[in-house]
Amino acid sequence: MEKPEVSVIISNSHPKGVLLPHIYSLLHQTISKDRYEIFFPNYQHLSAEESSMLVFFEETFPHFHLPHSEKGNRTKALNFAAEQAKGKWLLFTESHCLMPPELLEKYLQFLEKNTFLCVRGVYKVLPTDSLSAKAEGWLRHSSFPPECLDLHDSAIERKLFWKRGGFDETFLHIPEFVFGAKYYDEGGKIGSFSECIVWHKEEHLFNEYMKGVLENGREQMKIFLREGVDLASKYFPNPVVRYYTFMKFFRLALLPAPFLLSSLGRLGFFLANLINAESVGFYFFRLAAKNTHRTGLLKGMVSCSSKKSDVMYATSSS
Repeated sequence: MEKPEVSVIISNSHPKGVLLPHIYSLLHQTISKDRYEIFFPNYQHLSAEESSMLVFFEETFPHFHLPHSEKGNRTKALNFAAEQAKGKWLLFTESHCLMPPELLEKYLQFLEKNTFLCVRGVYKVLPTDSLSAKAEGWLRHSSFPPECLDLHDSAIERKLFWKRGGFDETFLHIPEFVFGAKYYDEGGKIGSFSECIVWHKEEHLFNEYMKGVLENGREQMKIFLREGVDLASKYFPNPVVRYYTFMKFFRLALLPAPFLLSSLGRLGFFLANLINAESVGFYFFRLAAKNTHRTGLLKGMVSCSSKKSDVMYATSSS
């Protein structure tokens, strides 16, 4: 049997009830099944229904695989699946997306016509009645610059992926953003695939979304501590990085301020949701998210050693 052209790797990150439809759509793409393979390296709890159907899929479809690993977080699971992959291309996607049946066919046509080794796909937010999900969609597009990858439907040449060491396993939540930013910063080009739109389901649960924002803040601080001010300021700008020299001495004292503002945002969003005041809800959602992120940055500063970052900051600023 010839090697597949593309290996699809599904990240089980907040499936939001669409995991099985997502996998089913991938199993029934318009290209022949010998041209692609699918990996679902799970690392967290699944419902009994999901577990049963996934086993059924693996038994029924030879191109669907459930790699079993003891590695217990998202980044390690993704790298583990990539180790099993045989395709020239790795196409990463999230479990809360929905794929049209012609996605892989059009994606491979795009990759053949262009010289990009790293491509970020365009996605569209699934319409919703949830105020929290609407607010997330409204806020999302200002969160990360286009130079950073996301995994909703991004393709990376397998050789390039491993040449760069795969995803950095010290980052549990945003390794793809770090991978993309460093690749771009070193002169790599990231293409944009828009010939086929993927649907993205936003998070309906306010608290779940804010948990992710908090962890993103922690990891963005880790980027600064490990990679220095230049990369952090260029691709992950935030006030903590900008005023680090001052803030590092007062990080514990500063923690209550964003916590209180985040709490105010949560309360305002809850009340706006009760009276169905969408624009007001967006404002308070942004207030809560912005200050939850700042809380994550400060907590990351507290929990990580700052010795290396002090040296990097001084070196980068001189």
